[in-house]
Amino acid sequence: RSLIVSGLLVLSWMVVSWMVIGRIVPTTLGTKITLGQSGWFTPFLTGARGLAGQYFSDSRLIAIPLLAWPGIFFALMKQRPVWSLIGLWIIGHVAFYAGLQLAFYHWYLVPIVFGLSLAVGPGLSAIRAYTPLVIRSRFAATAVSTAAMFAMSAALVTGELRATRNWARIKPDPREELYGRVGSWLAEHTPPEASVAYVEVGRLGYYSRRPIIDQMGLVTAGVADKVAESDFGWPIYH
Repeated sequence: RSLIVSGLLVLSWMVVSWMVIGRIVPTTLGTKITLGQSGWFTPFLTGARGLAGQYFSDSRLIAIPLLAWPGIFFALMKQRPVWSLIGLWIIGHVAFYAGLQLAFYHWYLVPIVFGLSLAVGPGLSAIRAYTPLVIRSRFAATAVSTAAMFAMSAALVTGELRATRNWARIKPDPREELYGRVGSWLAEHTPPEASVAYVEVGRLGYYSRRPIIDQMGLVTAGVADKVAESDFGWPIYH
């Protein structure tokens, strides 16, 4: 029944997409495929491996993978249907982005990190369940497993707090503030019909209220094909 409902939702989205934009695959996805195959951008798997290496070498976050991998196996034994679905979702996500050779952006890994984070809970439960198999004394096993769970939980909390403080410290991003000021200047000093061309168009377009030409092609048709041909001037002169 769940598969039928999911299939109907996807089919409905495909029909609406075809009616509204004339294609099933979103323009942004097609553009990212073109950019990824152009050779100018880091491929998904290459970027994912590089970021994963940084992630696993960060002592603030190492507790997540340390708990997630045993947690996945433990959860599969206890709740196989649910965790099989989560595992297939993560595998399918990676296969989709890698198979289409999309250019890498770090936010593409969010579903994977989210899936690993879900497995942290079962990982803590696995410590409590399997420690008595190694330490025969019930009291010692309880003490060791409890201490290990508290230590790993503390590592998780402190790691997330450090990451949150680091994120808060770099905000507001000077580049974002600059885009806002430039957009406001354009709104005041250019005619309404003037267009703006740039590679990061969100804030500029919002504050300038001017037609945007996306030099990467996400919101401007035909540009991505020219980028793949190394013709970066095409969106400006055409």
